[in-house]
Amino acid sequence: MIKNFNAIKFYFLVYLLFVILASISMFYINKGDEVILLNKLQTPFFDVLFKVFNILGEWFLVMIIGVYLLLKHRFQLCFFLIGFLGQMLTVRLLKKYFNFPRPLSYFKNYDFQMPENIPLLYHQSFPSGHTTTAFFILTTIALFLNPKKRYMLILILSAILVGVARIYLLAHFKEDVLVGSLIGVFWATFSMYLFLHFLNKKNNVTT
Repeated sequence: MIKNFNAIKFYFLVYLLFVILASISMFYINKGDEVILLNKLQTPFFDVLFKVFNILGEWFLVMIIGVYLLLKHRFQLCFFLIGFLGQMLTVRLLKKYFNFPRPLSYFKNYDFQMPENIPLLYHQSFPSGHTTTAFFILTTIALFLNPKKRYMLILILSAILVGVARIYLLAHFKEDVLVGSLIGVFWATFSMYLFLHFLNKKNNVTT
C-alpha cells in the first residue's frame, strides 16, 4: 500500500496535466461549445463506448469495493465510507446551491442528436456527480492497490473518460467535470490520509 511512490506521482502528474488543460480550456472555449462538438461526433460506437464509461461513475463499483473491503480490509472500510459520503454530500450541497442548467436546458433551441436510452436531465448541472464518484473510486484504487504505472495510466484515463462521457451524453459541461474531478480526488486522498494516520496510531499502540 503506497509503496511505489513513483507510480503514485505518475498518477497525480497525469491528473495535474488534465486539470491544467481543462482550466486553460475555460478561457478559450465558450461554455457549451464542447457539448456541441462532441454531439457532432456522435456515432453508435461512441454511444456504446461512453455509456460503458458512464457506468464507472455509478453505484455498482462503489458496492463492489465496499463488499471487498468488508471481507478483506474492514479497518479501511470506515475511511472509504467517510470519503464516499463526504464527496456525495459535497456534490449534493453544491448542486442544490448553484442549480445551474444542464446542456438540454442551456441550449433550449439547439437540435441535439440524442443518444438512445439516456435520461433527459435539465437542472443541477454543477458539479458532475458521476465524474466525482469515478475520480473518487479510481483514485482510491490507485492509492490503495498502488499498481504499476501502466495500470495507473488506465485508471486516470478511465476517470477522465467518465467526465468526457458525461459531456457526450448531454448531462454536463466541462466546468462540471473539472470541479467534480477535484472533489473526487480530494476526498479519495483525504480518506486515505485518515486511514494511514489512524493505522500508524493503531500500530504504535500495539507495539
